[in-house]
Amino acid sequence: YGNPWANADPEDQFRPPDDLSLFGDYVETIAQQYGDRIQKYEIWNEPNAGVAFWKPQEDPVVYGELLVEAAHRIHAADPDALVSFAGVFLPKLILNTGGLDFIREVHTAVPDLASHIDALAFHPYRYPFSAPELETDTQDSLLTTTCAVKDIAAELGDESLRLWMTEMGWHTAPDSIAAGVSESEQAAYLVRSTLIALSLGVEVYSWYTFQDSGNDPENQENMFGLYNWDEDPESGPEPTPKLAAKAFSTLSLALAGQHHIQDLSIDLDFDPQTWAYKLTGGPQTVTAVWSTGTESSLLLPGQGTAEVLSTDGSIETIRSGSGAFEVPAGPSPVFLVQEE
Repeated sequence: YGNPWANADPEDQFRPPDDLSLFGDYVETIAQQYGDRIQKYEIWNEPNAGVAFWKPQEDPVVYGELLVEAAHRIHAADPDALVSFAGVFLPKLILNTGGLDFIREVHTAVPDLASHIDALAFHPYRYPFSAPELETDTQDSLLTTTCAVKDIAAELGDESLRLWMTEMGWHTAPDSIAAGVSESEQAAYLVRSTLIALSLGVEVYSWYTFQDSGNDPENQENMFGLYNWDEDPESGPEPTPKLAAKAFSTLSLALAGQHHIQDLSIDLDFDPQTWAYKLTGGPQTVTAVWSTGTESSLLLPGQGTAEVLSTDGSIETIRSGSGAFEVPAGPSPVFLVQEE
């Protein structure tokens, strides 16, 4: 963000500095000091939500100027660094410019925008907080949304721009205006959205957030965490994990060492509500499956024995029959792990 002493309102950091070169000085110093430790830089957070983060309102022209200044300074200090467009808040709500429209407006102000950046960062939150695969008249699915960001890269003239999903999450506050989800849904959506994102070439996926920041059931910002709120972290036990923390751990095990992800749903002729992704390149072949429809069993090709990892951390050993493994497909993904 900005710095209160550098802008017109000394009480507010959520404004750009009056002199954009001051921000350039700042990022150049960071790149010089920490170039051996920091490789990726995201310039600002959600400037298209001006009422919150670029006060008094979003300004694509000034943001474009700040982005160019920052990118030039960082690349000059560290030619190997990667610089991304701000993480835009994608949904169009009452008081903000939609994320994709904002990128287009900045592109209008900076026609050679793609030459200054290495990545597009985006925050594809669901409003309302529904399943990542859900496609409605008022809300695109995560798959459609991510493809739209890829299309924006093409509009900018550089399809090679990296895609960084620098915020994504579902909260569990039951009484907030935008109702939250259950802990089991949060866990399932974390895994499902990650696999969908990776399958579309998203390079960075950042979950928002590590730990709840409070326990107010009416405040959604309190309850996006993988771990519950810890009111007194210095004296008590460690914070308790939500189901999403266990799902994150299982997902990490499944992804470890893998280099490729392949959508198997069409090849195996599954119905549109059944999802299957094959992960390869590591010491094991891992296939993730789930269903957004009726729970059922699926047959996945394979021989011998394999392990089924569930998002709750449990592991079951199964044996194939007639050249296939039978695995459950429900809202919580499972991973079939086969040794190479």
